[in-house]
Amino acid sequence: MALERYTPENPNVLSLEDLAAYVERELQRVSNAFVQEQEEADELHVPPERPQNGGRYLADGANWDPGRGRGWYWYDATIPGFVAFTDETTSAATLEGQAALVASVGMKGVWRPPTSGDLIKSIEVIGSAVTQIDISDLDLNSHNSYYKIVVDALNDTGSSATITMTVEGDHTLTNYRNQVHLSNNTTLAGARTNAPRIATMEASQLGTAVIHMHKTGGYVTAESQNTQGRSTNMSMRSYTWVKTATVTNVTTLRFTASVANSFAIGTTIKVYRG
Repeated sequence: MALERYTPENPNVLSLEDLAAYVERELQRVSNAFVQEQEEADELHVPPERPQNGGRYLADGANWDPGRGRGWYWYDATIPGFVAFTDETTSAATLEGQAALVASVGMKGVWRPPTSGDLIKSIEVIGSAVTQIDISDLDLNSHNSYYKIVVDALNDTGSSATITMTVEGDHTLTNYRNQVHLSNNTTLAGARTNAPRIATMEASQLGTAVIHMHKTGGYVTAESQNTQGRSTNMSMRSYTWVKTATVTNVTTLRFTASVANSFAIGTTIKVYRG
């Protein structure tokens, strides 16, 4: 059955009573038209490929959840994003399985398609220092087989420590290899080891590692630019990292320090999708 577009009737009112009756009738007609459309519209399980500005779409809330579960959304091309027919505020969140961000725009929950560079994980050490940091619920395959990982490591111990990175629950060090080059003032050095080293923390220093992870042909590789110090003692290491066996996906990461509790409070790890 074709849907009938709502068109208001001629008011033709002569009194306040007539006006009240007219408004009540029109509100009921609007409600009936919306209910009819809701009953007959096709429920969408994925976002429309080419949404029209101002267009209305019925999301199933499971396979496609623009932020408010099952229900009606309209598309605002100025955001761009899908806006729920609600006046409630939606806080920032990551939608399961989509890494899509829900934001507050005005007073309406908005979903925008996930894009390259979105922050999908942020971990911070609080309470007390730790030796290892685990990150789960990743999906490298669905994120264009690329992650950028930023590690800001605070080491409050009196000893330097190396950081290893392992994936998919395989924490056997010899299942990985790395190549490192060190630049420290005029000193240049290099080494290759049978281990998943990805960064180094100098004693009582703040260090940063920017890691680029890729998966090609089933093999996961990574490159890391690792800087240490913030004054005349600064140095830089460049790491190349590889897992020697193929994997189907990367859903978990573990970062482990070689010195106990050398990830101090305030250490952060952030993962950005490709």
